[in-house]
Amino acid sequence: MRKVLYIDFEGSLSKGIREIGYLITEDEKITYSQEETGDKAIGILQNIRLNSFSYIAAHNSYIEKNLIKKYFPYQLDKATETVIKNKWLDTLEIYRKLYPNLEKYDLKSLTNTFISDTTLNKEVDERCSHHKKHYHNSLFDAICVYHLVKRIEKTINLDHFLNYH
Repeated sequence: MRKVLYIDFEGSLSKGIREIGYLITEDEKITYSQEETGDKAIGILQNIRLNSFSYIAAHNSYIEKNLIKKYFPYQLDKATETVIKNKWLDTLEIYRKLYPNLEKYDLKSLTNTFISDTTLNKEVDERCSHHKKHYHNSLFDAICVYHLVKRIEKTINLDHFLNYH
């Protein structure tokens, strides 16, 4: 069974995590989604770190990786006494390589270009609060990442784009 975490943070290294939104899929079906703000976001991050994922997906993932490292510098595998490194998939990197002639690669531009409003709105209406159905809300952005990955995962080998951190 393939279990994937799609994650987005709102915040910065200097100010910390303001909001976290994520989806967990198992065998390509969304099994869980959540969004939290403030101190609860750190608790959520701690809980999801305890799971094992085939990979973690984000847009411009270095931001998510750096925020996770700020709060949890490393995670130790008790059996082997080695630092656990996660596999990351970055939609920014993938779409830059697959579509080198696009004008913009921000999440909004990619989603507007490649994901239909009907597809996006179906998931957003089901999972996001009414006032958070737009960009720069973490769960909304995580849903966009999910659809960008879902769009290409059957046509390309995503393993070529996985990075370990």
